[in-house]
Amino acid sequence: MASIAIKLYPARMSNPDADLRYLIPKRIQEVYNESIIEDGYDYLDDDSMVIYLATEAPDAGVAKVIELLQNEEVLNNRILESAIIGLDRGSGYTVVFPADFEGQTEFES
Repeated sequence: MASIAIKLYPARMSNPDADLRYLIPKRIQEVYNESIIEDGYDYLDDDSMVIYLATEAPDAGVAKVIELLQNEEVLNNRILESAIIGLDRGSGYTVVFPADFEGQTEFES
């Protein structure tokens, strides 16, 4: 199983409701028939929250997650405006969104 991490910065959101940690993975599972499943969440030292998802199809899975978050709001938030998405195929996370991301970021505490 590969892991997809959605790193959110609440300070950049219009409605930084903690329920996002439940609502985002629930919506993704509903839309994609559980081919992408919730795999927990964490709060990191940089004041971010990370939502973890698991999938057997990493490339298709991450593309689906990005597409859904581009087209839907969750609790009046445009999620991709405050998110960094990483993909871990087993050797550590690599940032896949935004495409022009420079630098490094942590997805685990």
